Amino acid sequence: MSPSPGPGSEAVGPASARVQVTLADLGHDALVGADLPRLMDEAVAVIAQTLGVRHVSVLELDRAGETLRLRAGIGWREGTLGSMIDAMPGGYAAFTLSASEPVVVGDLSTETRFAPSPELLEHGVVASVAVRIMGAGLRPYGVLGAHSVHPREFDGSEVEFLCAVANLVALGIHRRRQALELNDTILQEAVVAKYALEAGQVERAQQVLLDIVARAQAMINDLLGGASGEPVRGLVAGDLRRAPLGDEGAPTPADGDR
Repeated sequence: MSPSPGPGSEAVGPASARVQVTLADLGHDALVGADLPRLMDEAVAVIAQTLGVRHVSVLELDRAGETLRLRAGIGWREGTLGSMIDAMPGGYAAFTLSASEPVVVGDLSTETRFAPSPELLEHGVVASVAVRIMGAGLRPYGVLGAHSVHPREFDGSEVEFLCAVANLVALGIHRRRQALELNDTILQEAVVAKYALEAGQVERAQQVLLDIVARAQAMINDLLGGASGEPVRGLVAGDLRRAPLGDEGAPTPADGDR
């Protein structure tokens, strides 16, 4: 597991030029359907660095909607990555999955909207912000969270930054599914073309192969069409787009989370 930010590590703030570049790089990887574990590792790393928090989590909801798996994270005890968490009704994760807005918690010990997560409390988490990661259709993929070991109020730009990263992770998941579906289609149609050739149906085989090329070209054009970054910028919250570049005025993380 990647190391958590240690004492003295630099939190650059959501409006910094460095973070804007990092978001653009993350967006590029999402657009081209990069390997999901790598994309998620990059996402949690930039969140920890930018917000200056010790713990970050990507939770994946199972098909039954009853449990979540820690797919990626920073700061968790050895062996925690990959573990299952109960998506219990009335809990933090379930509340976030059903919320239309990010969920911000200044102090878990005084939280009344839901029951605090036992896993977070065991790791000494006090303050937290979480947002759902959208999946296929209206069903969420899971939850992205940043967690502090000290009381803290995450401000608007920090919350929007987390939402931007969640949107990019969702985009990466969608692109990866597209790539896998295209691969399955190509394999299936290649088998059809093979049997057509063996049966002497040359024109049929040629048409199937042309269809394969057309499908692949359409996806390539779709990916290259997003290379300018317009779709990525559209996923970043408005305040982040308007924020001036540079580190002046960047939010300072709570002491102890750096």
